[in-house]
Amino acid sequence: MPTHESSRVIAVAATVTRRHPAICRQPAVLARLVVLSLALAGSLALSARDPSPAAVPTAKPAYELPVTGRNIPRNGGGWINGQLADFWLVLTFFDADKKPIPPDVKHGFVQFRKPGTNIRTPLYRKGDTLVSTEKVTPPYVFFVALNLYTSTDDQTAENYSFQYP
Repeated sequence: MPTHESSRVIAVAATVTRRHPAICRQPAVLARLVVLSLALAGSLALSARDPSPAAVPTAKPAYELPVTGRNIPRNGGGWINGQLADFWLVLTFFDADKKPIPPDVKHGFVQFRKPGTNIRTPLYRKGDTLVSTEKVTPPYVFFVALNLYTSTDDQTAENYSFQYP
C-alpha cells in the first residue's frame, strides 16, 4: 500500500514526464527518474518513522578507574586510586561503579618505605582528594602503608598496604 510520501513522489514524476515529453522517449533517462523517485520515497518513509522512547535504550555513562597510579579495592566496596602528582601522594576515592566520590574519611597517615628511607606523614583533604604533606623523592618504587580515619579520635577505619607502582 503506497504511503503519502510515495504518492507525492509518483505525482512529481508524472508532472515531470508530462511537462517534458522527450524524457518518455529516452528509456535510460526515464529509468533514472523512476529509480530516483523510489529512492526518495524510501528515504522519506524512513525519516517519517519516529522511534518510540521505549525502543531506544538509555546508556548509563561508563566510568573507568584511572590507568595511572595504583587502584586499591576498598573493604566496604569501591576503590581508592593512589598516584604521585608533583611529588605528592594523592588519593582519589571511587564508588563501586567507579564513579569519583568525595572521601568518606576525615584524614589519614601514609608511610613510605624504601631502602634507606622510612617516611610517615599525614594526609589532608584537598577538594575531593587526600594529599600527603611530605614530598616523595625518587626513585618512585616503594612500599606504602595507608591508615584512614573516620573521626578525630584516631580509631583506624581502614588499613591498606601496597607496592607502588
